[in-house]
Amino acid sequence: MVSNKKPFRISPKGNGTYDFAYVDNNLFHEPGAVLEIEKSAQIPPHRGGYTDEEEIAAFLKYNCRRFSLSQIPDSDGRINPQAEGLVKKLMDEIKTDEDGIISTNIGLVYNFFRKFKSPMIDRDELESGGYCALLRATRNFDISKGYRFSTYACTSIIKAFTKVVANTAERGRRFPNLIRLGAENPQLDNLDEAEYLSAIRDSEMDSSNLSKIIKSALDTRNEEFIAKRFPLNEIKPLNLKEMGVLLGINKAEVAQIEKGILKTLRKAIEPELV
Repeated sequence: MVSNKKPFRISPKGNGTYDFAYVDNNLFHEPGAVLEIEKSAQIPPHRGGYTDEEEIAAFLKYNCRRFSLSQIPDSDGRINPQAEGLVKKLMDEIKTDEDGIISTNIGLVYNFFRKFKSPMIDRDELESGGYCALLRATRNFDISKGYRFSTYACTSIIKAFTKVVANTAERGRRFPNLIRLGAENPQLDNLDEAEYLSAIRDSEMDSSNLSKIIKSALDTRNEEFIAKRFPLNEIKPLNLKEMGVLLGINKAEVAQIEKGILKTLRKAIEPELV
C-alpha cells in the first residue's frame, strides 16, 4: 500500500532541528482549500470518541497544519526570520491538535492494557509501549484510506503490547541470574533500550562509572530525565504520568522522548563494555 506520509525538516532559530511529517491529502493542493480548512471549527477532544465526521475533520486540520508548516522552510530546513512567528503559531496548533486526538483515543490503550496486564509484566513498560504506538498511529493515520482511526490504532497497540509480553517472557528465560557484562554479550544485544539500561544498572558495572557515562553522553535536560525515570540510587522512579505532569506533555510524548534518550545512552555505554 502506497504511503501518503511526507517527511520534512525544520530548524527554528535557536531551537535545534525537528523532523516532522504530514499525511498528504489531495485537498491540500486545491486552490483556497488550505485556508478553508484552517478556518473550520476546532474539534474539541472528548473521551466518548469522535463521530465519523469529527474524526475526519480533526485529522484533516491536524495534517493541513503540518502541510502548511512543511511549506515554510527551504530544502535544508532553514526558516526566513520573518516567518518565525508563523512557525511558532503552527507548531503550537499542531501540538494542540495532536494532544486532542490522543486524549480522545487514550481509552484504546486502557482497554487493551486491562487485557494484557499481569503481575509478571512491568506496568510502566506495557503502558509506554501502548502510548508510543498511539502516538505513532496519530502521526501516520491517513483518512483517505476509508477506515476509522480506532481500527488502525488498535492494530499498532496490540502489536506493541504483544512485543512487551514476548520480551518479558524471553527476558525471564535469558536472565535467571545476574548478567555478566561484555562487549559481545548476546543477552545484552537482544534487549530493547529500557531493558538494556536496567540490566546495566543492576549488573556489576560501578554506579559511579555509569553516572559519568550518562553525564558525558546527555545534555542537562536529558540527564535529569534519566535521573527521574531510571535513578541510580534508591529514589523511587517517576512513572510516565508523573513525568508528563512535570514536563507539561502527555504520556505518549514522554514515552517517545524516553525512547530517543535511551538509544543515545546505549550507544555511549556499549564501547565501555570492551
